[in-house]
Amino acid sequence: MAKRSALVLAPFLCWLLCTMAVQEAGAGRPGSIGGSAGADGGRARLVVVASIFPLADLVRQIGGEQVEVETLLPPGASPHTFEPTPRQVQRFSRAQVFARIGAGLELWAEKLLGSRKPSPRVMTAAEGIPLFKGTEGVDPHQSFGDPHIWLDPVLVRTAILPRIVETLGAAAPQHVATFRERARRYSVELEQLDRQIRERVSHWQGRKFIVFHSAWRYFGRRYGLQQISAIVESPGKEPSARDIAHLVDVARAHGVHVIFCEPQFNPKPAQVIAQEMKGRVLTLDPLGGEGLPGRNTYIGLMNYNLRALEAGLKVSG
Repeated sequence: MAKRSALVLAPFLCWLLCTMAVQEAGAGRPGSIGGSAGADGGRARLVVVASIFPLADLVRQIGGEQVEVETLLPPGASPHTFEPTPRQVQRFSRAQVFARIGAGLELWAEKLLGSRKPSPRVMTAAEGIPLFKGTEGVDPHQSFGDPHIWLDPVLVRTAILPRIVETLGAAAPQHVATFRERARRYSVELEQLDRQIRERVSHWQGRKFIVFHSAWRYFGRRYGLQQISAIVESPGKEPSARDIAHLVDVARAHGVHVIFCEPQFNPKPAQVIAQEMKGRVLTLDPLGGEGLPGRNTYIGLMNYNLRALEAGLKVSG
């Protein structure tokens, strides 16, 4: 019986040893990046893990088939309150490049980075960009500044794309010319998006709006709009009855008749405020995500938000 088992297992053990030898040889091959197999002549792809979807899509637009991009934050979650699961920690362990916004948005990432030896190459999009100060009170970004820079397409084109090209080029220098060319082409699309937003906004009667949390100041500054208040000072903190009464007064004083909530948070506070001021609730999405129709690319996401803002501000009152 033991002899028969040995005969049965022998071919499997032989196959296993051969497979391990091939994998070991491949791991040490010069020029191997260490990611998954790609279309680049059989060479492996650079594994990039991004904190949020908009940044992941920007990396994907520049990296193309030379990169494998994963997003840590799942659709519907908020980076302000996110805690990685064991499975997400495992995904992060594969990263050769970690792309983040910075400015305090991903405080949870410090623990992930501390657990990696060696650490992945880190790209911080907000580095070097002048930031709005955090809102008053208990805003966790107060010592960092407002991190929501990706909601300004011009900042994306002029500051974030060059940083992506620099980071990917340093990690995979054999592809740097390709990354630069893709960035040039994508910059043209971002310029078209910027012109489209400016043209549409120029016809709106309304210019002031209230949002769930303070994410839209960069967008507002760029296009002549004003985020006059936010429902919560810090995501994860529910507004009090006093906060709601104050927001109703602010909305009436400024002639605001629409409140913008976000799919990552409970819409109930926005609905209560809208009912009190006899207004309505619309949805802005700062994050989007894969599998969300119309919000599964950065440009698609910005067009979605443009339509939402237009529905609330085109006709004031």
